[in-house]
Amino acid sequence: MRPTRILVLAALAVVGATASPARAHDLIAKVTFTATELKVVAAYDDDTPAEEAKVTLSVHKGAEVAKGVLDAKGVWTTPLPPPGKYVIVVRDGGHRDTKEFTIEAPAPAATEPVVEMTYERWRIDKTLGLSVGLGLLLGGTLLYVLLRRRRSVS
Repeated sequence: MRPTRILVLAALAVVGATASPARAHDLIAKVTFTATELKVVAAYDDDTPAEEAKVTLSVHKGAEVAKGVLDAKGVWTTPLPPPGKYVIVVRDGGHRDTKEFTIEAPAPAATEPVVEMTYERWRIDKTLGLSVGLGLLLGGTLLYVLLRRRRSVS
């Protein structure tokens, strides 16, 4: 092997050994409601509140119902809108999360306790996503090295 290649491989090994794991910074919003109030809580995947993020409540595929800004704890509340299908969109910088939910008509007898509900959409497991991404990077690098070797032998 040439000394340059050995030096490059050694540098890559040092960088790979000392690099911290990659972390995605994902905005996650949760919608809960009681009989009188709708509450949106938004935070990043490292549990940092999404303070000052903009929130928009709209009728599903329709008009805007309410909007506001999250407080320092990443919370926004508004009076519960009438029954129907709704969409909450939380935006903070380049981050965005959307939740769709339905508010049902209240039951005729209000003698039962109020149940708080949370809606979340499915997300790919971060470990799986990072593993697939790293595998693709390593596979592409290996393919590149093998093709370069084949070309230099020819």
